[in-house]
Amino acid sequence: MRKRNRMLIAVACAAVMSAGMAVTAQAAGWAQNNGQWYYYNDSGSPLYGQWVQDNGNWYFLDYDGTMAVSQLIDDTYYVNESGVMITNSWRLIQDDPWSAQSHWYYFGSNGQAYEDGWKTIGGVKYHFSGQQMDTGWFDDGDNTYYLGSDGVMVTGWQYLYSDRADDWSDQNWYYFSSTGRMSKSREQTIGGADYVFDQYGRMLTGWVDAEHFTSSYYDNVTEDVNHLIYCESSGAAASGWRYLVTPDESDENWYYFRNGRAYTSSYKTTALNDRYGVARIDNKVYCFTNRGRMVTGELELSDGRIYYFDESGAMVTGRVEIDGETFYYDKSGSLGNIGAGYTGVKDGYLYDNGALVRAEEGLRYEVVTVDGKDYLVNESGKVKTGGTATDADGNKYDVDKDDDGGYIIKRIN
Repeated sequence: MRKRNRMLIAVACAAVMSAGMAVTAQAAGWAQNNGQWYYYNDSGSPLYGQWVQDNGNWYFLDYDGTMAVSQLIDDTYYVNESGVMITNSWRLIQDDPWSAQSHWYYFGSNGQAYEDGWKTIGGVKYHFSGQQMDTGWFDDGDNTYYLGSDGVMVTGWQYLYSDRADDWSDQNWYYFSSTGRMSKSREQTIGGADYVFDQYGRMLTGWVDAEHFTSSYYDNVTEDVNHLIYCESSGAAASGWRYLVTPDESDENWYYFRNGRAYTSSYKTTALNDRYGVARIDNKVYCFTNRGRMVTGELELSDGRIYYFDESGAMVTGRVEIDGETFYYDKSGSLGNIGAGYTGVKDGYLYDNGALVRAEEGLRYEVVTVDGKDYLVNESGKVKTGGTATDADGNKYDVDKDDDGGYIIKRIN
């Protein structure tokens, strides 16, 4: 009796197990178990470690058969929270479970992450290294680029922080071409203005050596302005008048610039000699030294010529009163000759190198010699051109013109 019961029980258990197997037999497709999704083939077996396409989407079955979600697959593809392989999309992915760092990846139309190199996405350029989007300063061969925090390659003017220069860090202006290349070690015209950039790409200001790409703001530069240009705080080469500290920082002076270069005795002027040159600016004549400094006051050259420039630097011509004295500076002649102190008789008055020549006070008349010629002048400098005249001492003179334009002066008592 016991044996028969055991046999019945065994048959009953087998029937139950057979029924259970029939219930759990899995049809092809997706099935969920304990919150995890699995995919079964036509024979009812789950798939492992492979991709499966369903309704146009690709899914990855992990090596335990579960559908992968929100993770990189083979360091190349990415499946989202629904398990779908993404395409034409950005994803911020943590470097590893123990890292606080994350990087952006871009997955193309084939689902693969973009590899090393430049890529254009949405009309803008990005660069990837090891599939990760780059940001900040980036060197590609001899060219330097800057990628914003969003990875976009910048162009045009950018005010950036950099510690790329040796023993130096600061914010400065940089310029990037339409191709993204940073300007460096060059002089460049941008928007109609001239700029200079040093080897680190910094826009230079102040007195700038455009040959060696250094400036007084960062370095020592030559004192010779003929080898310098001046760049404003905007970086643009100066044009027009500027009142500046000299390159050696010993003084301040007025300079006149064209495209950053100061007028000097050898640049944009008519030379008076090797140290001074004059230029016409806004219908006035100004004088500049071989160091570019504007001249004011009296200027006497080594050959004896005398000029005068007022407080504004403009050349004085004609008859003028200076510090209570009368002078006459030539109003006619070409640039380089005009403005010299006049010697001879002008409008009836006698001048010697510009200075009015007069009889000593109280003498009424006096015989003077200027440029090898004799003249009889009164206390106001008026020249006696003929007839007789008597000075304060009773000396009487007779005046006649001679053949060379001078005068024959005879004492007749």
